[in-house]
Amino acid sequence: MPSNPWTQPAFPVQSGIRLAAALAESAAAPDAELQRIETWHGGPWTLRWCAAEEELRVMLAESAQGQAAVVVNLGERESDPAERWRRALTLGAGRLHYAPWPYGRLASCACVLRPTVEYVRRIDTLRQGRLRLVDAVRTLSVDQPVICLGHGASGALAGALAPWLESQSPIRSRRSLQWLSYGAPAIGNQAFADGLAQHYGAEFGRVYNRLDPVTYLWGGVGWLLRSFVGAGSAPRWLQRRVMVLEEELRRDGIHCRQPEAGYGLQGQLMAVDDWFEQARLQHQLSTYQQLLEAREYRVMEGS
Repeated sequence: MPSNPWTQPAFPVQSGIRLAAALAESAAAPDAELQRIETWHGGPWTLRWCAAEEELRVMLAESAQGQAAVVVNLGERESDPAERWRRALTLGAGRLHYAPWPYGRLASCACVLRPTVEYVRRIDTLRQGRLRLVDAVRTLSVDQPVICLGHGASGALAGALAPWLESQSPIRSRRSLQWLSYGAPAIGNQAFADGLAQHYGAEFGRVYNRLDPVTYLWGGVGWLLRSFVGAGSAPRWLQRRVMVLEEELRRDGIHCRQPEAGYGLQGQLMAVDDWFEQARLQHQLSTYQQLLEAREYRVMEGS
């Protein structure tokens, strides 16, 4: 299979001494490929992917807190890795309070982190939830850096949330926004930030597994589009990005390569309002595709 550019080493610029030391140790480990932290830059957004080692996730989260006034931390379940290292960060700190992500039926642990942050109550409706989140970020940060981060499917939401939050600020006081991801599914929204052609060209082949960005891409885009329902049309920047993305998908033909039996899952996505539930279904569809591809490969190899 052709080389995938995402497996090539790329080290963060501002990671700190502890993170550099951890990287040096992991480079000597047998599974260093899984433990490496990699960085991509796309316009105003930055993706950092930290896999395998929870300690490295904690270090990167600590680094994020030192670089931004506000960290919007998205997590879909109390048991996901983001929640584990979030608890690790708060042990002994005592000064951090959390504003939970105010939308979704799942037990989410998404937070806005900053000392003395006010508690933001949970709200069930998407439109009220996104407005409440913007109010919290505006209160916490005036012309100061904001970082959105998440693990796995939540990282995909972080990738879509960063440019949306940026669009809510006046042009003269635009914040510096980054988004960090812990886990490969959120790589999909790097395409949202900077285009498929640069970060996922057809010449690199297809990867039908949970590392495939395309299946996770539409979760974040769909979340943004639905957040404007009842409030007029989506902003022009979002309409343009969707049009460019659709053209790239059409040109590369990669949107047509879904398994026939997978259409049942794909059809459910249109009726799902909850972003986290939609991301879960997308993951199921991608995993099913991976199984089919592996089975087809074994049959061809046996013949």
